[in-house]
Amino acid sequence: MEIANLGVLELLDVRENALSGTLPETLGGLVNLKILNLHRQGVGFTGFIPTSLGSLVNLIECRMHENKLTGGIPTEIANMAQLTFLNIVNNVLTGQVPSALGNLPVLERFYLSQNQFTGTIPSELCAVASLAEMVVDCTVSCACCTECIRL
Repeated sequence: MEIANLGVLELLDVRENALSGTLPETLGGLVNLKILNLHRQGVGFTGFIPTSLGSLVNLIECRMHENKLTGGIPTEIANMAQLTFLNIVNNVLTGQVPSALGNLPVLERFYLSQNQFTGTIPSELCAVASLAEMVVDCTVSCACCTECIRL
């Protein structure tokens, strides 16, 4: 069965398994998904975060921490207007955090430490009124972060 055929699915929880490989672009077809738990895989998911995840406009929680995801955070994530919780800790993500994430109107908690991000957390993200907690590596400049992790 193709995962995109599960369009009514609201919860996908495959945490703490021995899954590996790349995340399929077809995840973006799960348009009714509210919770996505892909964290703590044995070998870990690799490759990029699929840009198609931006189609998950009903997503509330996204947990992709403790994998081996690479590349940057896709700007399409900013389309997830209902997202309140995003955890991408302990991957191999790089680049700068996109300013488009400032378009996440109800984001409350954002964890992005233990990656290889550079630069400054965008002021647009710091301006999200609902953001109560954001944790980054201390090597990233951040005026609004609640905690930084020293590696």
